[in-house]
Amino acid sequence: MYIRIKLDEAIRYFQEYYIVIVACILLSIGTFHVIKESFDLHDLFVLPSLLTASVLTLILTGDQTKSPRKLNFPHLLLPFIILTLLGYYKAMMGDIDLTAVMFHLQVGMGHLSPDLVGPFVTGGIKFALGILAFLIGSLILLYQSTAYKKAEFLLAMVFYAFLLGAFVSQRVNLFQQQVADFAAEYQVPSPIPQTGSGKMNFIHIYLESAERTYMRSELFGDVMDPLKPLIDRGFEATNLVQVRDTGWTIAGMTASHCGVPLSPAGFSYANKFWRLSGFLPSAVCLGDVLPNEGYDLTFLAGVDLVFSGLSNFYNMHGFQQVMGAEYFLQKLEGTDNLERHKNAWGVSDELVFDKALEILQQNVQAGQRFGLTIETIGGHSPIGLVSPKCESMERIMQARVTMLKAVKCTNWLLADFISKSQKLGLLEDTVIIVQSDHFAMKNSVYSELQSSERRNLFFVFGPGIEPGKTDKLGSLMDVYPTVLEAIGLPLKNSRAGLGVSLLSEETTLVETLGEDAMNESIALNYELRERLWSYPSN
Repeated sequence: MYIRIKLDEAIRYFQEYYIVIVACILLSIGTFHVIKESFDLHDLFVLPSLLTASVLTLILTGDQTKSPRKLNFPHLLLPFIILTLLGYYKAMMGDIDLTAVMFHLQVGMGHLSPDLVGPFVTGGIKFALGILAFLIGSLILLYQSTAYKKAEFLLAMVFYAFLLGAFVSQRVNLFQQQVADFAAEYQVPSPIPQTGSGKMNFIHIYLESAERTYMRSELFGDVMDPLKPLIDRGFEATNLVQVRDTGWTIAGMTASHCGVPLSPAGFSYANKFWRLSGFLPSAVCLGDVLPNEGYDLTFLAGVDLVFSGLSNFYNMHGFQQVMGAEYFLQKLEGTDNLERHKNAWGVSDELVFDKALEILQQNVQAGQRFGLTIETIGGHSPIGLVSPKCESMERIMQARVTMLKAVKCTNWLLADFISKSQKLGLLEDTVIIVQSDHFAMKNSVYSELQSSERRNLFFVFGPGIEPGKTDKLGSLMDVYPTVLEAIGLPLKNSRAGLGVSLLSEETTLVETLGEDAMNESIALNYELRERLWSYPSN
């Protein structure tokens, strides 16, 4: 009898307050769904959602407004959308880098594969469902409950006050700090004239996302082992941090080819926001210096060169030959190998290294001084891309996740390329530079990477390079002058752009300023940014 009475009371309670109960459930599920997707909490969000809905229901039932009801705008909607967008970026990419987003909007992203876009669309729909549930629940409660209306407005004002306070605090901190004058620090490289024939050919290889952190065998196994014999042959920089505006592929390339961060052009280029016609037109990069020294330069990659302005950058800055996915896809069209080697970003690293060997043979036969820059794609997030040749290799496929298989596979392909080149006698006067283009973004081993002291990979070997290591604090901008000096083009004060040669005893900017101040200085480098993105007056 007692249970029956209580059940009747519960039914009457639900009938009277069902709209509030449903609204509280929607609001709670929407909020915790976004939290769950942002931090990859699987389905653990259900329990806190229901507990929160229960607490909200107990607080808000019996408090329906007695005044004439009207639909109110949810003040918390904008803060919720902002936090949702940040959560979406974090879930898809890892650490939030709004500069990278702005840059890719400016230069375009080319023709992205549906396989590549699909996960982002699916993730976007999941987050949108969270916003929708939050919006519906919030609108109902604003219509029904005076208490919620007051609390919702107060919470929104607290959020905006916090946002304003954080912005003001950041501005105050920036102005209190000693910000480096990068426009004054920037130095156009001027190689010191040399007697004799000391200039070397070079091969510059970017390993996608293969940061030095992967060397931690207790976390990642033997994925970097194929590179260790090569590292031992030459000079390695072990302490290269990732500073602001160098944390994605073209940004890492710009830093190591031009000695500057890739800060977006800014609002002064609003009329060209969707497509900039040039790419750092006033920067003096590797490709601007070396043709004057007699070099023939080639850039080779297996990806779409329109993506993030790759073709624009290399074509504009002195590379005579620029080859990407389009070349390989045309060559493979109508063959059985097309589906075998094609992937979401373009084609496999296996094809790229095969073509690199062919180009290397042609350059050596022509007797022309050359530079060959290669970009790989194997280590790209979120899970990596394993080349077909590696799929039958047990020592590679035994890695615990696809990402580690992909990183080890590309490392092995690189080592195999070097071995073949050497056996063919193609490296006699050639320096090899190997580096990561940036830290890995969100991938299947991201938590392990984040738990470590992360550093970029950089080593160089070949004629004239003494084996050794440096733990000098540096950044990818210091690679630019290092490459010039490594190939036999010494520089005044060992400087180029904002970089300092890691082969020298000179102090780098990161050493002088510290990493935090360096990042703040990059954020405020308006004068240098405007200069680099403007066309020369003459």
